[in-house]
Amino acid sequence: MINSIAKVKCNGSVGVIGSGVSGLTFAYFLNKLRPDLRITILDNQHKNGGWLYSYTFKDENDNGKEVMVEKGPRTLRGASPGTAIIIDTFEKMGQIEKVQTIESNCTANRKFLLSTNDKLVQVPNKLFSMNTFNLLFKDPLGKNVLSSVLFEPFRKSKPLTKDETVHEFLSRRFGPSNAISNNFLSAIYHGIYADDIKKISLEKTNPAFYNLEKQHGSIIKSLFNSKANNEPNEFLVKYDKYFNSENGSIFKLHTQLKEFPMLGILGGLQSLPNMIADQLIKNSPNVHIQRNEEIVSLNENKKTNRITLQSNKDKNTYEFDHVMITSNPMKIKNLFEGEDDIKKELEKAKSVSTILINYYLPNKDVIPKNLQGFGYLVPQINENKEKLLGVIFDSVIEKNFKPFEEGENILVNDYTKLTLMLGGHYIENLSENKINDSKYWINTSKSLLTRHLNVSKTDLENGHWEFTVAKNGLPRFFVNYTEWSNNLKSLISSKYGDKVTMGGMGFAKGPGVPDVIMKSLHDSIALSGVENKE
Repeated sequence: MINSIAKVKCNGSVGVIGSGVSGLTFAYFLNKLRPDLRITILDNQHKNGGWLYSYTFKDENDNGKEVMVEKGPRTLRGASPGTAIIIDTFEKMGQIEKVQTIESNCTANRKFLLSTNDKLVQVPNKLFSMNTFNLLFKDPLGKNVLSSVLFEPFRKSKPLTKDETVHEFLSRRFGPSNAISNNFLSAIYHGIYADDIKKISLEKTNPAFYNLEKQHGSIIKSLFNSKANNEPNEFLVKYDKYFNSENGSIFKLHTQLKEFPMLGILGGLQSLPNMIADQLIKNSPNVHIQRNEEIVSLNENKKTNRITLQSNKDKNTYEFDHVMITSNPMKIKNLFEGEDDIKKELEKAKSVSTILINYYLPNKDVIPKNLQGFGYLVPQINENKEKLLGVIFDSVIEKNFKPFEEGENILVNDYTKLTLMLGGHYIENLSENKINDSKYWINTSKSLLTRHLNVSKTDLENGHWEFTVAKNGLPRFFVNYTEWSNNLKSLISSKYGDKVTMGGMGFAKGPGVPDVIMKSLHDSIALSGVENKE
């Protein structure tokens, strides 16, 4: 439930550490609810969006044409309530024409897995289909899967008194062959968390599994017994009340968006934080964004009863009635110098780094027609010496975009655009020099594309390549993460009262952009005190 206690006095000040999508949307929502507050966003980067990074370069192989590649997230799930809030924001800011959809029956919604034989196998989107038959009975990934599923309802359920890894849960429910975990779910966790399914918390990342076992005694039984939840989403109820005058339009939009498995934004997903930052700068004189300001310490001023932040830039000092921290938990330990209990808890925070390789080739589509789709993920059963997590077929997605509102489809020349995701938990023990060796990782990517997609050496050499290390880009949701985050928030609350709160990816429901935005909505309503006036 959303806290209803007003925490900031009238005409007070709020500091936000981080201008990623979390910090910006928090400031945007809070400014709408409490225009009396002075809000300052502090960030050590020169750009908006944090890990959202829609990078544009001029392609020398195509007459200097500007090309955008994503070096971070690129699509939104249509079913997420947070996506409805994002699209509603685009509409309110007059940029709804940027919103693009992917229909469920289009080529871009096809998904593949890399099998142990280095071949791509399509993931079925229907229970009874040739793709299901091929996967279960013709592909190595299908070994032991059918028996695991058939026997799952007969395995005893166990009351979960403590957290466990996702792999441990799947092993309990689907048997010791671990086919469901190693062959399938591990690939999905590679795509979302870039992490090892044997280390990730079930309670944090998939509490629905635990609840289904608790309610129905079986995951498979729940498919036949569970009832649809028709209750309106709590976040959308609050959003409708405080941002849409209870006109109900957000619920209609959410229903409409559920028809689309994915949505994208023209110009890239970084258009979202850029749009919000521009609106705040132009229309909100009480909101300020300070760039290249790395906050190095946080202290409480006992005399003023406010929070003091110090920057490494000219040792600037800021003082606020409230501070929201949206940075990765692993990166904020040094803020709490002298607070041994808080620092000790923060030392438990871990992150994973990913290596992103973008490939662009103009005037030619080198992705085989029978393999065109969203892309493919790599299960942990694969030997995977190259440490590949997955490959996204950006050009297939972009060519299948359709405007959300009435309009012409975007006509494009043929081209290929791919993103390879490598690293994650596979590079935990690699040296910094090895992780940052762009030549090695690009050559590895070329070898992978030749093996998996039969891309010729000539096409690979003629393409444009981009190399990015997203260092500590994703928090690791380790076992007992929820307990840990609650302990950390309690320690911070006991020291600073209601004057410091934690937001961002590390404290949201999940790492997705819609999850982070729902957390920002929750925190802005709680901090504003608007519910306390009712």
